[in-house]
Amino acid sequence: MNRKGILCGIILVVLVLLLPVIYHEVKGWRAKGFLSKSCDAFAAGDFQGGLSLLRQANALAPGSEEVQHAVELYNARAGDVNSLQSLLKQMRARSLQTRELLGVAEIEANSARQNEAAEALSLLPKNLGAKDALQRTLIESRLLANENKIEQAASLCLYSADLLERGDSDFLKIQAARYLLSMNDPSAAKQAARILQKVAGNGTEASIQAWRMEVGRLKAAGNAANSKEEIGQLVKLLPLLSGALVQDQLLASEMEIQADPTCEHEVISKLTIRYQNADRSVMLALARWLNTRGYHAEAIAFAGDDRPRSDTDWLLVVLDAKSSLGRWSDVTAMLNSSASAGIPDAVRYLFLARCAMMRGDRAATDDAWSGVTASLPLEKPETLAYVAGYEEQIGALDEAMHTYREMASREQTRRAGLSALIRIQSSTAPASTMIPLYEELMAEDPDYADAEGDLDYLKLLTNEDVSKVAADAERLLKAQPGSLARISVAALGRFRLGDTKGAMMLYEAKSIDWSAAPVPWRIVRTVVLRSTGDVSGADKMAAGIDARNLRPEELVLLKEGKAQVNP
Repeated sequence: MNRKGILCGIILVVLVLLLPVIYHEVKGWRAKGFLSKSCDAFAAGDFQGGLSLLRQANALAPGSEEVQHAVELYNARAGDVNSLQSLLKQMRARSLQTRELLGVAEIEANSARQNEAAEALSLLPKNLGAKDALQRTLIESRLLANENKIEQAASLCLYSADLLERGDSDFLKIQAARYLLSMNDPSAAKQAARILQKVAGNGTEASIQAWRMEVGRLKAAGNAANSKEEIGQLVKLLPLLSGALVQDQLLASEMEIQADPTCEHEVISKLTIRYQNADRSVMLALARWLNTRGYHAEAIAFAGDDRPRSDTDWLLVVLDAKSSLGRWSDVTAMLNSSASAGIPDAVRYLFLARCAMMRGDRAATDDAWSGVTASLPLEKPETLAYVAGYEEQIGALDEAMHTYREMASREQTRRAGLSALIRIQSSTAPASTMIPLYEELMAEDPDYADAEGDLDYLKLLTNEDVSKVAADAERLLKAQPGSLARISVAALGRFRLGDTKGAMMLYEAKSIDWSAAPVPWRIVRTVVLRSTGDVSGADKMAAGIDARNLRPEELVLLKEGKAQVNP
């Protein structure tokens, strides 16, 4: 008995001593699992998911060198120069692992730093696992695209896809489809459609992504009458795909109605019956979609009588619907009922302002708008977004600017507020007015390439720092050689520098539907054509431009090119 007691005591002591070590190892093992999943998510473009998993890994093993490298990698992706330089230094010291090398290569490729990306790829081991091989091919294809070798980039993805299992290969096929669609070539677009339709029907993890891309392609094409059969196949396919959300079903319903407007009531009826006992969030998503699509009576019926009396979100849905139907007495009664107790002050004043506007009561309208403005600093971000969106919807743009400016003053909503402030400006707003807004946005998000491209265009319109801006436009074009926006701004930069032939060369071998092109890019094309001596081509392009919708600087630009503009 004594020996047994002593043995049990020794075992207990050993366990107590080993427990911290075991616990530490288990935490490290779990952290590595989260880290691996995080890398997979980042590689697939799921940055939110990747960040969430990285945070879990960091919480479990904050002292791990692998985790710290992953944190540095995330910071580098977010634009932190010091983190990227640290990773490059470690890379050249041969202290980075495979996933870290791939991360560095991806960052450098996305920034069109070809040499650094190629250097990182050259340090990879020859034999890679499926996920790593997938990411390497995506990076290599991006490097080709950076050199304007779009067709070769697509071919590389398709060739490499045949070497991987279907689940991984489908992601490469989707990327190939993206490259093909960016070529603005009808035959390439058809090939992309075939690829997306095939991947969507494969039933893999990538299928829902391919489905969304194909539906988006058809929606953008706007020729639903010619693709009714395709839409029908995609609608039938959706229930078979894993990862589909209620938003996907709503998008499918939109396409179904677009293809055959006579089925509208049948589609809406099926949706409301299908989701009448769904989770609250799903039901609210459908109700808001009904309002957005103009099915206000259906939204009210779907909400029912009881939900708006006890749930603020449902009350807002019904208020939206009844406002759109002009049932102002009902709106006023609901605002004065006990059910409205949970409505934020800014929202209450918002609907009171709308009611007063419709009654023609100017004094009450002004008082209500003052109430909205006074309430904004105290409201939550989601309330601000709701108020601003409603103001914009009813055409109260001055009030919407106040609300978006409040959003822009807060760190968590600054980018959304600034983007919205830019969006709601008039198309005739002077470039000198727009430039400070874009500069604010770029200060908040230096890697926002689309905003950077727009800012370059505005600065070139005003002849501001032309050499530097033109060089920046060339850099952005190198990263997205198939983008008409990038081509146009780079062409304007070359025009400003006097390189008219170089500007014209950017359009060569490009299939562009100028009838559907945005007006600013048609203006640049007009000026470039005129400057290279193609007077008839310039006049033809200018004939479709309405001068009443141009910025003052755009009018000046057209006059510089001596183009003919409609009065």
